[in-house]
Amino acid sequence: MKKTLGAAALAVAALTLTACSGGTEPVETSTSAAPSTPQETEAPLEQFTVRVAALPIAETGALWAAIDEGIFEKHGITIEILPSQGGAQAIPALLSGDIDFAIGQPFGPFRADGQDLGIVIIGDYADSLATGKDVNAVVALDSSGINGPADLAGKKVSVNTVGAAGDLTIMQAVKDAGGDPSTIEFVEVPFPEVPA
Repeated sequence: MKKTLGAAALAVAALTLTACSGGTEPVETSTSAAPSTPQETEAPLEQFTVRVAALPIAETGALWAAIDEGIFEKHGITIEILPSQGGAQAIPALLSGDIDFAIGQPFGPFRADGQDLGIVIIGDYADSLATGKDVNAVVALDSSGINGPADLAGKKVSVNTVGAAGDLTIMQAVKDAGGDPSTIEFVEVPFPEVPA
């Protein structure tokens, strides 16, 4: 298992470095003919499957693109995606060995780490952008009367996973704006079911 996870981590790191590296001009090199020897054949790649719990959201797009482009397959890795609604939901599957990696919000892993459950946070998968440019937002209809965070007090608000990043950050924003976050009713709505 450690060999598999190590190889998968190496593949993900290579993918990240490839995506982040800038282009350079090719460097001319000279080569001389090697002495005539029987050609060595490379050993076939060890094939293995990595099971990943992933949210069906834009931030995991690089994973889907790498699968579609055959990057993992080229390195002998089959990625099996197990849909997840959040990091907290994926923790039991990770602990039971049903998955090898989980991609999700950090609150579930932070809680699991605080309980010494034996998980490791490898790194982030998406960065937040400046206010007004981020991909995350709380939205309401113009006719709702909701004009700011404090107006969410006493309302029903959907989040992808109750007890995770969505409701915790919304409650803090409502509190910071002078509203009472304890009066919000959070309703769990999976990402694919959220109306556009």
